[in-house]
Amino acid sequence: MTNNYDPTIVIKRDSNEVKAGAKLFLYNTIDGNNMDSFHFHGDMSSYPLSSLIFIPKDHKSETIFRGRFESGDFQQQVIVPEEVVNNLLQSIFRIKKIFNTVFVLVGIATFLILALIITLSVRLRKNEIYTMFTIGSSKGKVVEIIVFELIILIGSSAMVASVLYLMTGLFVDDFIHNFII
Repeated sequence: MTNNYDPTIVIKRDSNEVKAGAKLFLYNTIDGNNMDSFHFHGDMSSYPLSSLIFIPKDHKSETIFRGRFESGDFQQQVIVPEEVVNNLLQSIFRIKKIFNTVFVLVGIATFLILALIITLSVRLRKNEIYTMFTIGSSKGKVVEIIVFELIILIGSSAMVASVLYLMTGLFVDDFIHNFII
């Protein structure tokens, strides 16, 4: 193997760190062909065992291996990635189901509040509606006026909600980064 050094790989170098550019080749796999290019700094015997990948040849070998770890013979923890990912996905879908339920309940509550507002508004304007009938308005015209007022109310509410949604959408990434992650 030839050791070709390209000076354009290093972007910045100081006493504490070296920053490399995108030209730096990164290995995606470690196999017999590139094993000699990896090296460790320090005493190899002082490095702790941080992880182990066990690929059993059959179900019996897997069961025996897991039994030894779960019996307490070893102090390390066995993690089966498939089970961990499945548990994580179940939690995510459970949370999604809760959010969907809350969304539906909030929608129903909003609809009921809107119906209550309309009913109370018509009751409060009872004398005004009576005056419209007295001066000769038809029932259709009174309903048309009330429906038009509701359309204006709902339309302006939707516009305000849209503006607030767009404003919060600009800051949602920062909010998640600063307060959730």
